[in-house]
Amino acid sequence: MGGFAETGNATLDRIEVTGSRIDPADIFQAGERPATDVRPREQGSAQSPLARVRTRFADTAFWQAGIVLAPGESRSFEVALPDNLTRWRAVAWSGDADDGFEQVDAALEVGLPVEARLQVPVRLYPGDRARLAAHLRQSGDVALPVQARIALQGNGVAQADAGEHALTLAARGQTGIATTIQPSAVGALQVVASVEAATGRDAIAAPVEVASPLVAARRVQAGWLDDAPVVLKMPALPTDARDPRLAVEASRGGAGLVERWTRDLHAYPHRCWEQILSRAVGAALATERGDTAAWPDAAAVVQEALDNAAVFQDEDGGMRFFADEAGMDDGGFGTRGQVALTAYTLQAFAWLRQRGYAVPEQVARGAHDFLDRQRLPAPEDEAPRRRIAAPVGADAATQLEYDAAEAAAAAAAAADAAARAADATVARSRGLVPGDHNDTALAVAAVRTDRTSVDGLWRVWGGLALPARIAGLRALAAAQHPATPDALASVLAHFPARGLARQIDRDDGWARWMGSRLREQCALLGVLNDHPALADRQVRDGLLRGLVDLYAGGAASVDTQTGAYCLVALDGATASEPAHPATVQAAVAGQRTTLSLSVGEVRARWAVPQDAVDDATLTLAQAPGQRAWLGYVAEVDYHEDAARAQASAVGLSLARRYEVLRAGAWQALGTHPVQEGDWIRVTLTVQTTSARHFVALTDDVPGGLRPTDLALSAVAGLDLKQVSSIGSPVFRTRRLDPRAPKFYAEYLPAGRHDVHYFARVANAGDYLAAPAKAELMYGNASHARTASDRLAVVPSPSP
Repeated sequence: MGGFAETGNATLDRIEVTGSRIDPADIFQAGERPATDVRPREQGSAQSPLARVRTRFADTAFWQAGIVLAPGESRSFEVALPDNLTRWRAVAWSGDADDGFEQVDAALEVGLPVEARLQVPVRLYPGDRARLAAHLRQSGDVALPVQARIALQGNGVAQADAGEHALTLAARGQTGIATTIQPSAVGALQVVASVEAATGRDAIAAPVEVASPLVAARRVQAGWLDDAPVVLKMPALPTDARDPRLAVEASRGGAGLVERWTRDLHAYPHRCWEQILSRAVGAALATERGDTAAWPDAAAVVQEALDNAAVFQDEDGGMRFFADEAGMDDGGFGTRGQVALTAYTLQAFAWLRQRGYAVPEQVARGAHDFLDRQRLPAPEDEAPRRRIAAPVGADAATQLEYDAAEAAAAAAAAADAAARAADATVARSRGLVPGDHNDTALAVAAVRTDRTSVDGLWRVWGGLALPARIAGLRALAAAQHPATPDALASVLAHFPARGLARQIDRDDGWARWMGSRLREQCALLGVLNDHPALADRQVRDGLLRGLVDLYAGGAASVDTQTGAYCLVALDGATASEPAHPATVQAAVAGQRTTLSLSVGEVRARWAVPQDAVDDATLTLAQAPGQRAWLGYVAEVDYHEDAARAQASAVGLSLARRYEVLRAGAWQALGTHPVQEGDWIRVTLTVQTTSARHFVALTDDVPGGLRPTDLALSAVAGLDLKQVSSIGSPVFRTRRLDPRAPKFYAEYLPAGRHDVHYFARVANAGDYLAAPAKAELMYGNASHARTASDRLAVVPSPSP
């Protein structure tokens, strides 16, 4: 191990070290040396010391702050470096009471006489073929014979060769070895590269995930059980559907939806602030119900939201969807404080407080102050500006003073008009309507109960969208405003009665406020749960029945806003009729059962394998004479093979293409084979005929590629200005995950949008490119995916 360079008399206040970027969470074992320090070999062979497998990697090796030194005092530190073989940089700086400041730095090379480095894919699928490479080098001044090996640990994989190599490294030279694998089973592999020589030895390990190519899918139907039996035709499944299984659940009221929506929140794949917070709400409710089986890590999920709230807050107190990212302009998630998101943050904090959680009060105060600064127009704002005129008969000097005042007022009015016009232009570019008061109404409803503010809500009521009206109804009810009954009537007009149920009639494009038909149904139900005097029980029961009817459309899953609002609403809703024992007869394709609910039970479940049978039907019926308020949810779960997936599109379309960098330009694959070391540009093309809000793209990276941010990479010979355009500016929030890169747009205008990301070709082989997908974050009305593909990579030419 080397030492830090001499720093003279500089005082040490802080040391910051940067190194390689390997996540220790991805390492399988600690790599400690066994007590014997020897490795078994073939019978009769010699034994040699075992090279400790390097697995302990870190970005920061040492940090020490708050050091106070007396005059003339110095201090030194011993640093145990991680396993990174790299060049470390140590930085120390200090300050004194006289504002003196000193900073020094030193470089430290960490290496071994012989070193091994691994180059392996992060993830493979069964059937992929991958060339695993190890790079070897030595630091001596003479040629050095070495023994090198690549070894595998894991099931369902075999090496194409023994992996053993005897070779000679030139003085200060390096070389590589490789082996090819083709895993056949899902699981986890550990790849270990080792090298031995007379001067020393080294070994390094890396994990490789072998993921399942099967994608879970679901067909759902829900409804109510009345006097007449319910007969449902079983859904037609894709021809390659695997392991289909039918599950039927009968429940009292809407209780059958709780388990499913909790499961949807638990499994939700994206992680913006709203989603982190909504999952915390769902986890808190699961904990309150004692449902630890549905959400075993519920406590950690809630704590994650509470601990990280401040990361998503701007200096002005507004919340943003994603944490601040360097170099981002306005236009994407995370670029500006969001009124609707900030209002929802306070609502979710209130839900968590009610369940005994201590929310971050500083964040809550900042969010409250941000919303409190939003102002609805006052009556005087709408009056025309009165001209400043001198009194009749005024002398010349007075006339000049009045003329100057009028000119200043006119200039100020013109400046205000120009500012409003600029704001309107920005609003239109984001899909907003100039002069729209919905965001301001959401802010006022979230934090104000004074009569003047609530009067302002009612004054702009006619121009508000349904999400803002439901939030405003809560504020009017809390303030006991005399307009509350009229406000409720205007809201209920969107929820016409159909028999015993009340169901929202349409979606007028509420995605910009994270809204959907299901969410607004649950939001209104929540208001009536909190203010039961607003409407009689029949209205609330009708909304609850309508909620199940809305879900009857068969959404595969609900978004996080819907999940949080609906779970809270169902937690506060109880059936108006007394519970009695109940039974439901269920039959499908010759199989029958009885679902029984005792007085204390809220749901009963039946699950059976479901073979493909033409014209098969599911029949559900209450016992004769039994008039219990029972709902049902029937779902068929199955798997699709991503390797055989076809493209699909609902509401928007998605295409994917790969290009390789040749002669300074991106060229389509096929002209020349892709080889190790090449740069690939992946393009996801989204097309939509209508504007969309909150769109997420997720790609699936073939095993041989490593997604890379070119702006952060030192890529010799690349003219970044020519080749590193990221495409459409609306997808400004980017998450270059090594397995599944994600891209987010807050507002997606109608038209075509190309999104580019870049990857280095690391390992030769033949790889599955599972489908990329596009989805709306809220509402789930539109979605698309590409077909699956394969990417072939040849080894790089020998030097």
